[in-house]
Order: sequence, then structure tokens, then C-alpha cells
Amino acid sequence: MMQIKANIARMKYRSVCSELKEKSVLYASSLKNLEDGIRQQENEIKRLQEVKEEAIELKDSTQETLIKEEIEETNSSKKRDSIIKEYRQRVAERRMELERLERMIFHTRPRDDFETRGKSRVQEDMIKDELARLEEAFTKLQNATGVSRSEEVLNRFLGQKATKESLQKMRTATEQEKMVLEKRRQELNAEIEMRKFSETKSAEQNAEVVAKLNLQIDEQRSRREKAENASRRIRELLNEVTGILYKLCEKFQVRVINYKSVDDRI
Repeated sequence: MMQIKANIARMKYRSVCSELKEKSVLYASSLKNLEDGIRQQENEIKRLQEVKEEAIELKDSTQETLIKEEIEETNSSKKRDSIIKEYRQRVAERRMELERLERMIFHTRPRDDFETRGKSRVQEDMIKDELARLEEAFTKLQNATGVSRSEEVLNRFLGQKATKESLQKMRTATEQEKMVLEKRRQELNAEIEMRKFSETKSAEQNAEVVAKLNLQIDEQRSRREKAENASRRIRELLNEVTGILYKLCEKFQVRVINYKSVDDRI
């Protein structure tokens, strides 16, 4: 009877040992999986941290570039304004010169009419008074032009007419150049505004990326903490199970020894 009980106890002992060994293997495997998961999460956190640092560097670089470009654009804008001011001054000077020459030309036209009329009156020796008046007018025209011969006076008048036409062309070209410069200035201002808007939008996008990375890092840290807590609980459970297993083994060993001593006595 004692042998049967000993066999039954031995079988239970082996069954419990086998079950505890299986659980121990299962817990060890779970613990290894948790440790692997923690390492993966740490690697992921490290990678996200590097990405975050790169994003911050990119943000700082973008801001620095934006500041430099704003300074350059400000200097360029000042330079363009200076050029436009210079061209406007030139246009004003040329307009004043043109108006002055126009006044001179329009002032000499009556004299030219007198000259033409004088040439026609030369053929009429009969009208002395008119000839005297024309000679006086021609003398004034000679004094104004600084020449003495009638051909030179005519050439000077024709030269003034050509100068007027040249100045008119120059004025037209200057006005067109002014319009082109004004259009170019507007295009550059529009381009500056577009670049400022684009760079501001890029900086905002970088800030959003950094915020998302921070959120992901916080999530990974929370998951790692949960995994570490679960791993700690499993270790404690394994230690507890191991202690129980050792105690059971000791009890079963004592009982088996007692049964064997009883059998030996029998």
C-alpha cells in the first residue's frame, strides 16, 4: 500500500515538475520576447530622436537661410530703389532738357518764318521796310545761333530740329525703360512675397514634423515603460514560481525518501 502511495506521489511530483518546467520555459520565452520588444523600442526611440535632431537642425538652418535671404532681399530692394530713383532723376533731367530745347526751338520758329519770308522778300527790292525788318530779325537770329552766314543759320535750325526729334526719341525710350523697370520691380516684390510665404510655410511644416516626432517618442517611451513593468512582473512571478517549485521538490524528495525507508523496513 505504501509503495502505491509512493508511486502516486512520484507521478504527481513528476507531473508538477513537468508542468512547472513548461511554464518556466513559457515565461522565459515571454520574457525574451519582451526584452526583444524593449530593445526594438529603444532602437526606434533612438532613431526617432535622431530624426528629431535632424528636423531641428533643418528648422534652424531654414530660419538662418530665411534671415540671410531677407537681408539680401532688403539690400537688393534698396539697390533697386536707388537705381529706379537714379533713372527717374535722369528722366526728369532729360524731360527738363527737352522742354528747354523745345522752348528754344519754338522760340526760333518765328524767326525761321521771317527768314523764309525774308528770302522771298529779297526778290522784291521794292519793299524796303519789310526788308529792313527781316534783316533785323535775321541779325537777331544770327546773334542767337552764333553764326554769320545764312547757310549756317539754316543748318543750325535744321540741326535743332534733328536734336528735337532725337530728344523726343530719347524721351520715348526713357519712358519705356521706366515702365520696364517698374514692371520688373513689381515682379521682384511679388517674388519676394512668394518666397517669404513659401519659407514660412516650410518652417511651419518642420514644426509640425517635430511635434509629430515628439508625440511618437512619447508613445514609444510609454510602451517601453509598460513593457518594462510587464517584464518586472513576469520576473517576480518566475521567481515566485521557482521558489514554489523548489519547495515542492524538497517536500516530494523528503516524502520519497521516507517512503523508500519504509519500504526498506518492510
